[in-house]
Amino acid sequence: MSLVALSLNLLLAALLLCALVIGVRLERRLKAVRDGQLAFVVAISELDAAAHKAKEGLAELRGATDEATDVLGGRIARAEVYVGDALVIPTTIDRVPEFPVLLEAGTLEGDPRSGPITFVPTHRSRRLLTFRFDRDYPAWVRRAQGR
Repeated sequence: MSLVALSLNLLLAALLLCALVIGVRLERRLKAVRDGQLAFVVAISELDAAAHKAKEGLAELRGATDEATDVLGGRIARAEVYVGDALVIPTTIDRVPEFPVLLEAGTLEGDPRSGPITFVPTHRSRRLLTFRFDRDYPAWVRRAQGR
């Protein structure tokens, strides 16, 4: 073999060795990308399953809320009937159907966000007014309330 042929064979062997090293490095990188892609697919499927569970949980919560609203609405309605019947208290109108009232006119001053609202009178009536109610007024109120 000649010196030229030997040097070309050595150069070719060096180039093949470089190509082999680059191929091994590329294979490692591709394997890392494939593993990352598989992990990503697994993470997406877990996220999808969690989203479905959350939807089901919200649907159950909505159903429970609707059921609780119905049950509590019925209980509140029954309690209003019982409380309304139990708290029939004779009022002043039941005993004496007239009462005196002193009327005032005025303005409300103040900001409800910053503090209390105060009533500032501007005019006061010069005589005492008397309101008279029919003795049947409490019964009328009960009828109006549907009891």
